[in-house]
Amino acid sequence: MDTKLNMISSAVWIKRGVAKSNHKVEKCEVENPVAPSIGPRGSLSNLAAPTNNQEEKYKMDCYDNEEVTDRDGLRGIACFANNTDDPYMTNVAHSNDESDAKDREMKETDTLLAALKTEDDKSALVCYLYNHEDKALQIHHHYDLPWYPLHVENIRHDQTNYNQRGDLVAVADSDGAIKFWDLCLWNDIDLVEPICTLKTPKKGDRGENAVLSMAWYEHAHTLASGGADCQLLLWDFDRLKLVNSLGCSKQKIQSIAWHPTRNNVLLAGSTSGTLSVVDCVAMNGEIRASWDFGQKAEVNKVKWDTFNDDCAYVACDDGIIRYVDIRVTGKKGSAKNKTNSVVYSVETHAKTVESLALNTLVKDLFVTVGEHNLSIWKNEPTGCTLAHSEKLNLGTLHTVEFCPDLPNVLVVGGQLNGLIKPIDISLFSCVQKVFM
Repeated sequence: MDTKLNMISSAVWIKRGVAKSNHKVEKCEVENPVAPSIGPRGSLSNLAAPTNNQEEKYKMDCYDNEEVTDRDGLRGIACFANNTDDPYMTNVAHSNDESDAKDREMKETDTLLAALKTEDDKSALVCYLYNHEDKALQIHHHYDLPWYPLHVENIRHDQTNYNQRGDLVAVADSDGAIKFWDLCLWNDIDLVEPICTLKTPKKGDRGENAVLSMAWYEHAHTLASGGADCQLLLWDFDRLKLVNSLGCSKQKIQSIAWHPTRNNVLLAGSTSGTLSVVDCVAMNGEIRASWDFGQKAEVNKVKWDTFNDDCAYVACDDGIIRYVDIRVTGKKGSAKNKTNSVVYSVETHAKTVESLALNTLVKDLFVTVGEHNLSIWKNEPTGCTLAHSEKLNLGTLHTVEFCPDLPNVLVVGGQLNGLIKPIDISLFSCVQKVFM
């Protein structure tokens, strides 16, 4: 029985206009580009030494004594680094390097997708190009990762230019580190190193320090991280420094999200089924609102409703989607009253809701993945209505993300058959009837 791990654990789209069309290729310099000639059998020993008669005939022992003059045989010969630059060369075929460079160039219709892929127990940060016109998703380049990766986050900021967005992503791993990769640097020969690394404070064994979730706050250039060590940390990305450790949780923090409009407000869901709204201005993190859904309702994903930012979606391990209003909470210490503040709870999958994604352009449209199924929902005042559901041939599904440039396109990551798949939900007639 094959027990090797295969999955897409996390994925993020890079918005168009951020990623560079021509990525910089880091190549190794060859120290000795001119190799000695090799004999017909591939061995230098197959070349016979010149005989005495040959030395006498060609006066080989006098070669070093000859004076070099301007009448040397190579005088006046022009050398071109590329055959296409030589005016005397015709019908020149394009080199593989030129062809590869053309294939690597991003078109205006291409969108970059970064995904954490583990296949045969080997992990990598893989960069895909998605072309909607061709409906094609292809690998552009990748970076090998030494640890099992858990979460990837787009860092929309260039440290070298305060007003520019960068091609950076942060990768959280099971070793308790956050590594930053510049997606415009890649190399087909050597392992490209991350541009910088943040190490979380160690507590116990490696598994206990795993970084489970991250959220980027663009306006403050702050990265929040939550981990298996129950720590909620705030990092200043410009200074690459830990600026605050919020001691507001006693559970593993599995999903976090910054409020879309209110500064320093963070939503945090735990593996113990709790949800907290945290005020990050307070030194230890003041909890403004909290819910306790029970131990079986492990929180897998949290998302603010961008069309009603007083509310949020919560995907739980018990198969239920909960929609909460942060303005309505129960009395402190009363789990029953806290649960009553949920606007609605709907069982969306038989076993678990692994992840959810919101469409930021189409109001009330969100999707969930659980087991092998992708489900498309419409948010309603008293619940959510199923618009479409289908079983995908990707095994167990772990992640789903909408494309910011193409509101009808999402990507789903699973465990089988290439592990990842883009889907245009506008092709589903039932979705068109509900939303279009």
